[in-house]
Amino acid sequence: MKKEAVLLCMLCSSAPAAERTLTKTARGHLLHNTGIFSPDGRHIVFDSRNDETQLALSRSLGVVDVMTGEERTIYQTGARGTQAAGAGAASFSPVSGEIVFLKGLEDVSEKSPYAPQRRSGMLLDPREPGAAPRHLDARDVTLPLTPGALRGGTHAHHWSGDGRWVSFTYNDALVPAPGPAPADLRTVGVTVLHKPVEVAGSPTPQDFSGAGFTVIIAPVTAEPVPGSTSISRAYDEGWVGTMGYVKPDGSRQRRAIAFFGDLRTASGSPISEVFIADLTEELSRATTGCPVEGTGETLPCPPAGVIIRRLTHTENTSQPGFQGPRHWVRSSPDGSTVAFLDKDDQGIVQI
Repeated sequence: MKKEAVLLCMLCSSAPAAERTLTKTARGHLLHNTGIFSPDGRHIVFDSRNDETQLALSRSLGVVDVMTGEERTIYQTGARGTQAAGAGAASFSPVSGEIVFLKGLEDVSEKSPYAPQRRSGMLLDPREPGAAPRHLDARDVTLPLTPGALRGGTHAHHWSGDGRWVSFTYNDALVPAPGPAPADLRTVGVTVLHKPVEVAGSPTPQDFSGAGFTVIIAPVTAEPVPGSTSISRAYDEGWVGTMGYVKPDGSRQRRAIAFFGDLRTASGSPISEVFIADLTEELSRATTGCPVEGTGETLPCPPAGVIIRRLTHTENTSQPGFQGPRHWVRSSPDGSTVAFLDKDDQGIVQI
């Protein structure tokens, strides 16, 4: 936070730059990995964690004025005993100034605590004091399932450059992950705003309607075939370009997402590589025999027309797979390049 605040002061003032503490209230001030500045650069949004791994303990969101240091709480969760739904990972739309954040399900309890498959995206306009947040993504875990609604939890939301789409990571609640943690079948999805989805019989704590049409874009499998491009996890994604990228033939791919994917080499060794998903503008069309909402026994399928490509091939290098601390794929504004961390031949993490 300090580095970003200092950068803003350097841009806004001709006076010598000096690092300064913006927040002083007795709560945590944790930043999302992207989109923390309001479109006008005046405010920074944060959640109340002190430990990034303890999202369930974050019970409020706030904004701080970068010029005056004034803090304002914009959202407060409820609590049930020692349990709380959790709210965090907040970011501003680059266009409207609306805030997206993740929140645990309302029926939180000791038997059903906050969990990766029990959360959703929420939308909140900080310019409307007292306004209730609304669900970004619809959720439906009751058969028959609803196209455009998912059946688990969305997390770490990222706005597209035009503020009309939102990407996220996703964990399913109906198809259990085979490994020790629900994240073992994590994947990536998107919500297309202004295409609301109504879930019959909602709202309930488990099922609710949403502000946009929501799908996953990367298929995952518990047992990826060695030497293939099938993956067991997709995660830590980023939008490619503010308006996509230009293809070799000169045409523009308007929407694309780069992400990390876990796969197996021909010898069966696990490895993580960078992939890209080219998205179609119409995401409601399903592939034959593979519904976008999934079934009670199968995961949701990517819509027809989504094309996944593997970008990196590091299995034969001295440092196979991407290396370094957790981070998210990033792109140049024109979408011509994507950036990530990796170790060089000496084992030093580089960009």
